[in-house]
Amino acid sequence: MAWLRATSAVVALLLCVIACPAAAEFNVCNDTDMRAHAAVGFWDNTAYVTQGWYTVDANSCIVVFDGPLQWQWYYVYAESDLDAEGYFTAWVGSTMLCVEPVPSNFQISGEADICSTAFHEINTKTSINWTHRLN
Repeated sequence: MAWLRATSAVVALLLCVIACPAAAEFNVCNDTDMRAHAAVGFWDNTAYVTQGWYTVDANSCIVVFDGPLQWQWYYVYAESDLDAEGYFTAWVGSTMLCVEPVPSNFQISGEADICSTAFHEINTKTSINWTHRLN
């Protein structure tokens, strides 16, 4: 009888994995062997807002925003720690937004045309969750 309860529990878990909705959140995953520092931005319908730095360990993910996504457009810029030769990897795009130097914590709201860090633009459309991967 115990095997029947265990089997029922496994079946229920598998059904939930298939049918249960994913958690509503914005994640950044680091698929590399280097620790990364991410800055995330969004357009709040009045101004660009950027904030960071979020440390994302090698081969791991973090939740940046918990809950359903509030905006359609998000932006991510990240850079790794320095390697043994003193170089770092940067994950860039073409949307210029503002940041403060790593490792400071910051939140900036303002015009994008006065900033010089190239963020990757993400159109989440109508999604309530999103995972951005650094690889």
